Amino acid sequence: MAGIQDSEAHFAARAAEYGLPNAFLARLKDQGVTTLGHLAFAVFRPGTEFEERAFNEWATDVNNGVPLAMGAAAALRRLHFESEVVLTSTIRASVEAPDAGTPRPVPFAEKTARMDEMRGRFTALNIHGTGEPSHALLDEVCSQYESRILRYVEPQKCTSRELEITTGRSDKKLKLDAGTLSIKETKSIPDEAISTTFHLSLCLRRRGLAYEFANLISFRAHELYSEKLLRHLSVEPPVGFQAATLAQILRADREVFSFLTQEVKDIRPGADDTRPLDAALDRALRDYSVAFHLVPLPKFTTARDEVAAAPVRKHGSEPYTVQHYSKGKGRGKGKSGKSLGSNAAPKGYHGCVGRDAKNRPICFDYNISGCSKAPAGGSCPKGRHVCFRGGCFKAHSFKEAHSAEVPKATE
Repeated sequence: MAGIQDSEAHFAARAAEYGLPNAFLARLKDQGVTTLGHLAFAVFRPGTEFEERAFNEWATDVNNGVPLAMGAAAALRRLHFESEVVLTSTIRASVEAPDAGTPRPVPFAEKTARMDEMRGRFTALNIHGTGEPSHALLDEVCSQYESRILRYVEPQKCTSRELEITTGRSDKKLKLDAGTLSIKETKSIPDEAISTTFHLSLCLRRRGLAYEFANLISFRAHELYSEKLLRHLSVEPPVGFQAATLAQILRADREVFSFLTQEVKDIRPGADDTRPLDAALDRALRDYSVAFHLVPLPKFTTARDEVAAAPVRKHGSEPYTVQHYSKGKGRGKGKSGKSLGSNAAPKGYHGCVGRDAKNRPICFDYNISGCSKAPAGGSCPKGRHVCFRGGCFKAHSFKEAHSAEVPKATE
């Protein structure tokens, strides 16, 4: 990602701000002078004595033999002086403090130009407000491009431009740098909420846009990765296990970036503009160390809810399902001897059980003929109003959701 000295957008914005004629700027671009770094070496080498006559002859030659007006010549001198100052200060900073903790900000004109270009390419996305990455996020990802070092950006740190504007704070601190005491201003932005799948997906999308902005990971590759990762939240787990949680998703996401740092040595695009991180990101979710974090975990039960599982045969060659039995003495009784409901479904209802995965009784009336004593998902004196089909246990009745499996004799 271009810094101030290599940003074409910043160069054009500065030229327009100083009043350099557009026609002369176009001639400079025709000669290949499109950045401050180019202009610094176009006439003299930075640091050498400025020669007025040689500079005017060069400007006249670029302008097709026509001398520049006084105002245009003054604007060009100012732009050339800035180019030398920016280039020398940038090189000095990179030598004296190559590992500075705070990322150098990308020029505002460069950010604006690149974001407008991305909005033109991704017209179906809302890259405004909550959908636009914050400037702090863009600076962080672009610093990875400059340093060639990939760092993990946590989803909650993928803040939006809207949050940065409305809640960002500026803190001023004293800093001692090379024997000089100065006041440095830093900006802090609160973390984004990632308590729901929706908020997490927004954060991942902003991160994908930021990496596209920095030309490290294409938005398409990052979006496909995010979709595959979040899909684990909706995959139906096996009986006795729970679906993947947000905590597991975040652990897997962190492990993916650890995988990328090991697989990709140079994170910048190659000579053919191929981004090596795209291919590595596609392989990441298939790596064992990443998949390990996405494995469904067993459900935890209390001592009273502990159950023993027994297979129940279904129709024909259909697979076995699990039917749960209480550890209490006597059928349908807990440790206290109080009836907790039958474990066996009515005759003819193959594959159905009398208790859910947590050994709670299920209302048979709700599933077979209907029960008005509680809403769907609630509980009546006879048990919970959920489906009693083994492994289902959703808030609907068996008769409505699995009508094709209802025994004909009871229809």
